Amino acid sequence: MKKICFLIGNMNLTGGTERVTSLIANTLDDQKNYQIYILSLFEGDKPQFPINSDINLCSLFSEKKSMKTMFLLAIWKIRKFLLENEVDTLIVVDSISSFFTVPATLGLKIKHICWEHFNLSTNLGSVFRDIGRILAVLFCDHIVTLTPSDEKMWKDRFKSVSSNKIIYIPNPNSFKSNHFYPSIESRTILAIGRLSQEKGFDLLLKAWALIVNKNNWKLKIVGSGEELENLHQLACNLSIQSSVIFEPANVNVQQFYENATFLCLPSRIEGFGLVILEAQTFGLPVIAFNIETGPKELIRNNTGFLVEPYNTKAFAEKIYEYMNISQYTLTSMSEKCKENVKRFDSVNIVESWKRII
Repeated sequence: MKKICFLIGNMNLTGGTERVTSLIANTLDDQKNYQIYILSLFEGDKPQFPINSDINLCSLFSEKKSMKTMFLLAIWKIRKFLLENEVDTLIVVDSISSFFTVPATLGLKIKHICWEHFNLSTNLGSVFRDIGRILAVLFCDHIVTLTPSDEKMWKDRFKSVSSNKIIYIPNPNSFKSNHFYPSIESRTILAIGRLSQEKGFDLLLKAWALIVNKNNWKLKIVGSGEELENLHQLACNLSIQSSVIFEPANVNVQQFYENATFLCLPSRIEGFGLVILEAQTFGLPVIAFNIETGPKELIRNNTGFLVEPYNTKAFAEKIYEYMNISQYTLTSMSEKCKENVKRFDSVNIVESWKRII
């Protein structure tokens, strides 16, 4: 039985990274040919997404620590864990962690896979992510990107690397197919994500301010993060607070999809855009900025609309247009959304993973 270890920052978090890690790990585990470990750098003992009972949850540290000061100890702990558990394949969830895993695996006969969850054009403010990516190119067996666009960026930047080393495997859909269809009468526009600068919720609020007085709809923003207070203040400054509902991050996102008419994704940066797949599973069309990677690979065939990046006026105009479509048009788009997400079935995507692990 092959032993697979996923190394992640903290499995207790509620983001897309943690959700898809649980999906891939569970699907591999269901096939009974693998022994699965999920190793968190810290905490990770209380995952928010379902984890099969026979998957081993472990952590290097019981609480968050500065990885700069604990660099050598973290490397030693990772190496010790891999040796003691006789791990065959290490999957590093997020390229930044290659900064630790490359030195930890030197000289070991372990297949080493870097799973990139953002895109190569951004380091999210961390030079360690840049270093981790270079180390991954030099020492990892494979680098997995989430979109064809990002795969091309990696291959263009690192031309000397074998083309077989960098491969595209999309994230799987988090939800199974269902019979739900949105209603125009819900009069609710949904946005879900971490409340951080790169997710662009400030742009969405500015777009909303341009049309809020033309309707009696609500904008519901679901998420938690460092920008929460700033977004509350921006909503007040724009005098739109009465029509904007903020909900904290919640793993039970199905309830929000089932009470919305369509989804907006105003991100400045996306590695993939898992919420697009989730929304489309419930038939919700999606309006997003046509950024470098993510939405443009997922929104197609009249399942939503891609707006010129960061153009809040154009974003507002498209929101207003969608608020005034007929139920017949909405249902037609919903049908196309449900057909589109079939491409991202978890069983099919795990087959791609099995070929490299």
